[in-house]
Amino acid sequence: MHDGFASARPKNASSSVALYLRVSTEEQKERQSIDTQREFGAKYTDLHELRVHQVYADDGISGTVPLEKRPEGRRILEAARRCEFNQLLIYKLDRLGRDTRLILNAVAELEKHGVRVRSMTEEFDTATGRLMLTMLSGFAAHERDQIRERSMAGTDRLARAGAWLGGIVPYGCRKEGEDKEARIVVSEEKMPEVGISEAEVIRQVYRMAAHERATCVRIADFLNMLRVSCAYARDGRLTLIRGKRRQKTSGRWRAA
Repeated sequence: MHDGFASARPKNASSSVALYLRVSTEEQKERQSIDTQREFGAKYTDLHELRVHQVYADDGISGTVPLEKRPEGRRILEAARRCEFNQLLIYKLDRLGRDTRLILNAVAELEKHGVRVRSMTEEFDTATGRLMLTMLSGFAAHERDQIRERSMAGTDRLARAGAWLGGIVPYGCRKEGEDKEARIVVSEEKMPEVGISEAEVIRQVYRMAAHERATCVRIADFLNMLRVSCAYARDGRLTLIRGKRRQKTSGRWRAA
């Protein structure tokens, strides 16, 4: 049992309900807490005098993951097959999924085992409500698609503005600034061991390939002969250059 809910376990499933709570990692970033759903569920079950068999909470789980592949979702289905409760309460329909198919599949699977799904903030118990169930499922999927489109548009906008979106900084470049102010600029800083910059190395590679028609093997051998750094220390020390690789590698240029 969980604090805030009725502690008396029902004698049979006919009078028991289970609660399912879920927030995704993205929702956590927006300061949405699973405790909000938990508190609402406690008040709802107390108001309607419902006996709570169990509370299942998937914290940090995406709504795009099918119910049966979520840790607590899997436990719900197992308990439903054992007829441990006859109603599953959710805060909103989109807690079951952000895709129409996922929601309807979850509802159908639970109903197959005699478990009725009830939203504590939405009504779909009547014939009209069943129609609303399908419509709300569609809205949940539509909202997910809009979020994805906005995210992609935002990422594209930042990239077009020259912002660095993370990852390993390309050879010949360096990162300036942090977070939203981070930018990628051409690295003209001289490398102490050879006296030339990464940008000059790139220009030399292109000159050899385009004008001299040099093979990749020859170019790699040339860079290794000059002992040009591959953006990390040859002796295995982790680089201190921000945004560059932070793992030990061979330190040699290769034709590939």
